[in-house]
Amino acid sequence: MDTIVKETKEINYKVWVDKLEDSDIVAPLYYYTIKGESKVYLWKDKKLFDSSTKEYVYPFFEVFPSNALNRLEEKLNLSNSIEEEYGQWFFYENTGDYELFIFDCWNNKDSNNKQWQIFFLNQEVKGVTIDKKSEKMDMAGYQATDDAVYIYSGTSEEFIVYKIDVSTLDVEKINVSRSLFKINEVIMNAGQIFIHNDIFLLSTSEYDFENENKKNGVILRYDLNTKKADTIFTDDKIYKVFPYNNGYIVLCRDETYNIYLKYYNQDLNLLKSTKIDIKSKHGDVYVRKYLWQIHNGKLYGTMAINGKLIDFLVIIDIESSEVVYLLELQNKHSKSGYALMDVRYYVDRNGKLINLRSF
Repeated sequence: MDTIVKETKEINYKVWVDKLEDSDIVAPLYYYTIKGESKVYLWKDKKLFDSSTKEYVYPFFEVFPSNALNRLEEKLNLSNSIEEEYGQWFFYENTGDYELFIFDCWNNKDSNNKQWQIFFLNQEVKGVTIDKKSEKMDMAGYQATDDAVYIYSGTSEEFIVYKIDVSTLDVEKINVSRSLFKINEVIMNAGQIFIHNDIFLLSTSEYDFENENKKNGVILRYDLNTKKADTIFTDDKIYKVFPYNNGYIVLCRDETYNIYLKYYNQDLNLLKSTKIDIKSKHGDVYVRKYLWQIHNGKLYGTMAINGKLIDFLVIIDIESSEVVYLLELQNKHSKSGYALMDVRYYVDRNGKLINLRSF
């Protein structure tokens, strides 16, 4: 197809690839400047529209629809702001069956930095308070499923998972010792941890291993039933691992910035490797963040040009590894203009935004 070139006041954008049928996926794009100014665009019907920071907020880590927080505040009927009561709003997800809100009380004096507050909102609101083992514990991410919500954290000695039963709100604490794995240190990034079929899996390229033959990536896998632990090193830098078709798919890159989608069986033996063909005259393309999402056989995420304010919305067909949609976003003012902070993809169900799964 012909390249579609359009522009806004701040952004030029070009559609390089469009092999999608009509899409029910929407995505707010949250931009920010070093002066503290913000701007939101909405990708909808494969077009870019002006939106507003009144409609979408970026409280800390991800961009969310602001009306979700309004609904929660109305249900709680608070005298103070919700941030004063429960601290920093970290994560939000609408699964279609319930809305999930996760707060970290690091800036709440009463909790003394030792609590996380989790709210489930449907017809009514229900809350769960998790007491941290230590005030130094950081929240490393979460996972929402139909039956349970997982909160990921840890200490220098162990990985800690809090499993919340959605129906009863009972909390189970799962401890996995770091000493089971053949590494010294590892950074837990949001979006790089999940539990699937009773397998705890953490993938990253940010780890320490005292060996001159250190690999670029590592996958830590722990069977919650058999207690078996595996450490799998990879030659590639790992961005994201997804469970898929009784195995796994891995989004990664090699040392020359070639991006790959690799397919593994459930024992993490490589089945197939396909190069993702995205090139730009502006420089090397890299994967932005680890928060890619999956929906109906496709991967949704963002990439960027190293060192420049040029970003891409990318949709990849999983079975063929083909890029089926590619939108380039180029800032008109590369030094003083808006920088893209985050993009979240949602299914639009008659105006109700349902999160695409990150796992």
